Amino acid sequence: MKDVSAIPIIIDVKRIKTGLTLATGFDEPDDVPELELLDEQDITVASGQHRLAALCKYHQSIKDELASLEKKRARMASLKHPSEEQVVMYEDLRYEVGRILGRLGGIGKWGVVVYDSSE
Repeated sequence: MKDVSAIPIIIDVKRIKTGLTLATGFDEPDDVPELELLDEQDITVASGQHRLAALCKYHQSIKDELASLEKKRARMASLKHPSEEQVVMYEDLRYEVGRILGRLGGIGKWGVVVYDSSE
């Protein structure tokens, strides 16, 4: 999460959940709160559509990689008498699937710079 890759959004700050303190920077990513809205209305993105398009492509490539690994694991799981090497490979695939699931879990988080539309 970096300032330069944050997506500027224009939103009425009254739509942001009360009590949420927005961070002034991304120096400490763990201190940046998740933006919580009170409604499901659209958000105006001031720029950064190319980042969103790249994120969608990246997301799809990760999903494709995950599907491939899961297919390999399913084939190996169906073996009646796997060799020791195949058992090790199966465990390695489990690790890889977990790693990819972790990447998918964090892919939807993106830094934003909030501009108040009510001002």
